Amino acid sequence: MTLPRISIWSLFRDDAGENIARYRHKINRLQYPAGLLRFYLVEGDSQDNTLGELRAWAVEDQRVTVIQYHTGLPRMQHTPHPDRIRCLAETGNAALDALAADGWGDYAMLIESDLYYEPDIITRLLASKPKDAAVISPYIWLPGPNDHVQFYDIWAFRLLGGEMFPANMPAWYIANFPLQPFEVESVGSMVLMDAGPVYDGVRYTTEWAIRGICLQYRERGLKIYADPTTNIFHPFVDLDNLYFGHHLTETKVNERR
Repeated sequence: MTLPRISIWSLFRDDAGENIARYRHKINRLQYPAGLLRFYLVEGDSQDNTLGELRAWAVEDQRVTVIQYHTGLPRMQHTPHPDRIRCLAETGNAALDALAADGWGDYAMLIESDLYYEPDIITRLLASKPKDAAVISPYIWLPGPNDHVQFYDIWAFRLLGGEMFPANMPAWYIANFPLQPFEVESVGSMVLMDAGPVYDGVRYTTEWAIRGICLQYRERGLKIYADPTTNIFHPFVDLDNLYFGHHLTETKVNERR
């Protein structure tokens, strides 16, 4: 089987040092031919050396394109805030504009910059993707105190009809949700999608951000799937939702599976 070309985009803000190093480590461990990957990385509104570190990476690796896009908006943690949605949409669209200008990839793939995932994530999603799927996304979990785990991205993941995914423990999902990839209305966090609609102008919307992309795919008659057989993780978030604990090691994350 001929493997497809994958154009990956990610967004960064105040991620200099450990966070960018960890992102690069995860990317470099991907079990996928290096020549079939390109990266479109957008930095916006950082107060640290995020832009400088990303540009230094681009000098080292010709597959990397770095875009700077300032929104002028303060950093906010809660997705439903209209300004945060607009910030995500504008910076995300800067990445998609660059990706579409190249017109290189067979698939476009969002990888949020702070995720934990296994090196075979791309081939697993390609293998699990139903034949009629234009978009597929793994489940994303949030490890918390005392080995508590809950579903993380309930803003973007929606069932057919728009109902949010519940923020429940994995056992609840096993009992109540399909065990194989199933069709949904929208997904987020890590999203593998046919690139054609992006080349045709599909973009984030200022009302729904990544959900807006999914809704536009569905308007075109394309199907979106969530894949419970493939799991990724978001770093621990404390109870005040103010500090993202990037110190959580991959070993500790995997212990919570």
